[in-house]
Amino acid sequence: QLAIQVSGVESLADYAAVLNALEAQPTVRELAVVGVGAAGLRLRVRLRGDAAALVRVLQRDGRLQPETGAAGGDAGLRLRLGK
Repeated sequence: QLAIQVSGVESLADYAAVLNALEAQPTVRELAVVGVGAAGLRLRVRLRGDAAALVRVLQRDGRLQPETGAAGGDAGLRLRLGK
């Protein structure tokens, strides 16, 4: 499982865009919302493959971008919703 924190989520439409972007990725097997707050949307994801593969796919997709230094690992992955 991978913890993901997504910033830039400011509306219900943003929330839906994040879920749709992640669910559309072939590397994402399961997706669960852990929480929503001022810091953004917190998710728990089961992957096919590793976090680096997800980051590569997301960078090509363009809707969600990794934040600087957000490579994954125990701390999880930090993403930002592009607008």
